[in-house]
Amino acid sequence: MFDRKTIPDDILVVIILVILTAVFILIPPLGDTWVRTILGLPMVLFTSMAGLAIGYLFQVTRSLPLIALTHGLVNVFLFVFIPHL
Repeated sequence: MFDRKTIPDDILVVIILVILTAVFILIPPLGDTWVRTILGLPMVLFTSMAGLAIGYLFQVTRSLPLIALTHGLVNVFLFVFIPHL
């Protein structure tokens, strides 16, 4: 069947997205103290899930304008509308 064992391209892209998301997300909360790390954990989890969802949306649609629009709308709701509720 297969001459060598390789990771399929789709799974490799997902693995890379997860690693890059983790690096991007974990750097700020882990910066100063353990208290900041614990308080930042919900932000890390939420942002990781949002990043994975947007990454998956890009993998399915291959539309960068859709990703930019989605990212912008999420930011508007998170930082404009939700704080005033």
